[in-house]
This record gives sequence, C-alpha cells and structure tokens, in this order.
Amino acid sequence: NPKAQAPWDEKGFKVPGGVVHRSPGAGQVATMSNAMLMAKTYGNYPAQKNILSCIYEGIQVPIDAGLRIETRYFINTQQRPEAKAMIRSLFLSMQELSKGGNRPAGHPKTEFKKIAVVGAGLMGAGIAYVQAKAGI
Repeated sequence: NPKAQAPWDEKGFKVPGGVVHRSPGAGQVATMSNAMLMAKTYGNYPAQKNILSCIYEGIQVPIDAGLRIETRYFINTQQRPEAKAMIRSLFLSMQELSKGGNRPAGHPKTEFKKIAVVGAGLMGAGIAYVQAKAGI
C-alpha cells in the first residue's frame, strides 16, 4: 500500500495520554518504575534501566530524534561489560558445559545407580523427585 503510514508519521501526531513531563501521573510512573527496577535488579542489569530511560526521553521528542535516542541506548547496552559477560556465561559457557567442556581429560563419566537424600525439606524433596523421574 503506497499510502500506508504509521500513526506517528502523520503531521500533528500526539502521544496518547500526553507527553511525559506535562502529564501529572506520567512522572510518578517514571519514578516508581525506576524504584521497582532497582528493587528487583539492584542495579546489576543496565539494559532495563536503559530501556526505561529510552522510553522517558524518546517520548518527549519527535520520532526521528526518539529513534536516535533508542539507537544510542541500545549501543550503550550492547557494549557494556555486563552484556558481554551474560552472553558468555548464559549462552556460550552453557553450550560448552552441555558438551562436557569442563570434564578433566582421562576421567570417565560417572553413572549412579543409587543415591541417598538427607532431609525432606524443599531442596531434599526436589532432589528426590528429580532422581525418581530419572529412574535412580
């Protein structure tokens, strides 16, 4: 469709609910979302903070400027040491471990026929359940 347009491409487009700094409730949402984020992540995951900042800043400017803001935050997130460490530990290292990457050379894989679980709390019950499902 040659006449297709996104709503924000139309002249005079306004964000539903108004711009953040002019709406009384929007400032409270931004403040509370940051507080909730810090309570959950303790500041260890910069991607979520960058997402909230990107939304807050990007909604106050025209779409082209907002996309530039989003690009800057994305590149900042991508280049952080936390992102590189998470990719390495949560993806690459898990693949290597599933293939037996940390097994010392010359030691065969150990097979268990019986196990004993001491304690029947949440952890003990979970271990016993998993072993029962595995047929041990």
